Amino acid sequence: MNLWFEDGTIILKAQNTIFKVYKGPLVQHSPVFRDMLMLPQPETEQVASGPATVTLFDPVADVSSLLHALMPRNIVRLSGTYDTSWNDACACLRMAHKYQMDQLLDESLRSLRRFYPDTYKLFQDRRSTTPQNSARAISVVNLARLVEAPSLLPMAIVECCTLGSEIVNGYKRPDLTEEHLSLSDMGLCFQAKDKLIEARIRGFHQLFESKVRRGCTAPDADNAYFDRLYFDLTDGNVPGLYTPNVWDSFSGYMSARIPWVCDSCKQAFVAEDVAQQKRIFEQLPALVGVAVPGWGTPPSPRWRPCRK
Repeated sequence: MNLWFEDGTIILKAQNTIFKVYKGPLVQHSPVFRDMLMLPQPETEQVASGPATVTLFDPVADVSSLLHALMPRNIVRLSGTYDTSWNDACACLRMAHKYQMDQLLDESLRSLRRFYPDTYKLFQDRRSTTPQNSARAISVVNLARLVEAPSLLPMAIVECCTLGSEIVNGYKRPDLTEEHLSLSDMGLCFQAKDKLIEARIRGFHQLFESKVRRGCTAPDADNAYFDRLYFDLTDGNVPGLYTPNVWDSFSGYMSARIPWVCDSCKQAFVAEDVAQQKRIFEQLPALVGVAVPGWGTPPSPRWRPCRK
């Protein structure tokens, strides 16, 4: 969308970029903009016989994302737009919080749930939206704290735990703004990492219980294959067991290392692997050390943050 409307009623300036847009949606959705635009503008901000110019002290990328969400329509529908990007959702959440845009804040949170789900159904759908840069979870943790949305925290903290020592480097947004975890959240990640590894190991051992493959059609050969996979992973010959990445499926290791096992074993192993991941997801808030009321159920009023 071109953010320069010839019949626009206000000019917004952010850094070295100007936007000519409509005042109406800004006033409608934000009491902060409503109050700000009621104030007389300095003479240096006036344009003769044209709309007033207002300077915003926000990153231009955030302003652009906000205006794309608001212009020229009256109803904000971030989550209803299939291609809403992670960057746009985060930018709109920051701006919605700052300018008290409650509807946009709700929509931004719902959009972020595609990336950091709080229900198992959304978790299953998330597999096609795996982030390319796990460090961006640092930004999500900070946003969740800012707007009091704890349901974003469990999945974001898991992602932070996979960063290893890189977690101290923080995250650099596309506009080059750097973000870092607070010391308390850094400590939370250190504790969560150990608990996630323990949960992954427990699930791993469950996979190799004899009852899982009770329908095996070639027990002599398949038992030997699964024993080899078990010891390869536990001995570290094949890396992947002792990691906080609890979503790294063991089914992939089976397919890659022992593809010759019978179909019954394959199906049973995959089903138990999925069941173990579901158990971990259900226990996630406790594993990462955060309280999330209503975890595992679709959100309703709990998306409304408390304003201080």
